[in-house]
Amino acid sequence: MARFAIMAMLTLPSGLPLRAADDLDALNGQAVQLYRQGKYQEATAIAEKVLAVAQRTLEAAHPDTLKSLHNLATLYRVQGRYTEAEPLFRRALAGREAALGGTHPDTLTTVNNLGLLYQAQGRYTEAEPLFRRALAGREVALGATHPDTLTSVNSLGGLYKTQGRYAEAEPLFRRALVGCEAGLGAAHPATLQSVNNLGELYRAQGRYAEAEPLFRRALAGRETALGAVHPVTLTSVNNLGGLYKMQGRYAEAEPLYRRALRGRETGLGAAHPVTLQSVNNLGELYRMQRRYAEAEPLYRRALAGAEAALGAAHPNTLTNANNLGLLYYEQGRYAEAEPLLRRALAGAEAALGAAHPDTLRSANNLAALYFVQADWPAAAQLWQRSTGAIVRRVQLGALDPELTGRKRSETEKFNWHFRGLVKATFRLAPEGHAPDMISAREMFQTAQWALSSEAAQALAQMAVRGAKDDPALAGLMRERQDLVDEWQRREQIRRRRLATMCKSATRRWKRKIASIWAGSTSGFPRSISG
Repeated sequence: MARFAIMAMLTLPSGLPLRAADDLDALNGQAVQLYRQGKYQEATAIAEKVLAVAQRTLEAAHPDTLKSLHNLATLYRVQGRYTEAEPLFRRALAGREAALGGTHPDTLTTVNNLGLLYQAQGRYTEAEPLFRRALAGREVALGATHPDTLTSVNSLGGLYKTQGRYAEAEPLFRRALVGCEAGLGAAHPATLQSVNNLGELYRAQGRYAEAEPLFRRALAGRETALGAVHPVTLTSVNNLGGLYKMQGRYAEAEPLYRRALRGRETGLGAAHPVTLQSVNNLGELYRMQRRYAEAEPLYRRALAGAEAALGAAHPNTLTNANNLGLLYYEQGRYAEAEPLLRRALAGAEAALGAAHPDTLRSANNLAALYFVQADWPAAAQLWQRSTGAIVRRVQLGALDPELTGRKRSETEKFNWHFRGLVKATFRLAPEGHAPDMISAREMFQTAQWALSSEAAQALAQMAVRGAKDDPALAGLMRERQDLVDEWQRREQIRRRRLATMCKSATRRWKRKIASIWAGSTSGFPRSISG
């Protein structure tokens, strides 16, 4: 949860005219209090009034004006009003940089929250440098264990989790949790946010036994601290339901999903992006139980709402398209399924990359659709791409296995990609004939990888236990982990440099286009009348 700028908590009598800065602070205090209670619409009404007064009575660069801009932008963001939030955040950031400097704590708060906005919009490459800037600045200005610094740690970890960069996310989430527990206490909302975040990471990795106590702790703590209908509490309700769904505990998941959906519809509105996630989640639960008639209208509502609120290319929209396509596939409605699954895969590759877990799932779904329609070449081509990405992730240590014995291997989680590739390739051969030698060799290697990686994980688990008494083996394990850490460090450097190069190239292209346009239009009149 984003940090809302802290202001004095005062009470302003109803109807009192705004005549002094103290009155403005009092209204700001009321807005903050309502925000913390999850009453976003009421808080927004006050924040809009505060900003209007500040703009009318104070200079544009006055700290109170900039604070009002930031706070209203934050309220717009949590309500899914992203297009309204961005210009306010940008104005607040530019003003604070000019008035306070680029490393002032208030400036860094706006930097972090603008990053949260970009992440919510699926603009991950723009969010990362903002999160890194806020974290680095806060570590210098406030210290490594300050609550605001830990907020930035959580923000960067959350981005990595969303991008499927789980190995980079986990140490950040662990650092945030340890720091919050030590500095704020086990029951503080910031601590519970860290508990929830680590649980979400474990669930995404299939580490369900580790995720459940974290989700339960976050839910119980939030119900006590915030109340049963607070939007943050409902996030925990939704997350625990999602864990039960993944474990096949459908009877336990459904009341949680229904509670989250009702609460979000009431508190956030039917069209809020978070509400639409609950709509999609309930549809997914019904699909997994083959309750197709109940699932379809939910999927359709989620997809239409996400397209309107987030745009056609947003990762959430693409997930909804994938899920509706998967529903049609399971019903044998292949002609309706294919365009949705193709759209989901193309969009995920563009937004998330070829090796992201969501992209791999979309590739598998489309390949399975081609397979059941006997389009062996198309199915094999997709599974070749996805298995190659899975193998590279494991070889590079980007995800599992981490030699701990706790995580499921990538090949186990994406087992169907390997099995499907073998089946599709053998069906490519003429009837009564074996595949050609090259294909046969590739399929043998694929099957060998799928099996050997599981065996390797078992051996790795034994190595962990044996290394305690074997200095040589322990040294090898440390060397392997050092190499993984070094690769991850270099990968982060590569990503940052690539982002910088892209920005520089974009600026050059824009200048060139502007120059060409100016030259090509110089002979035309400035206005044209009919």
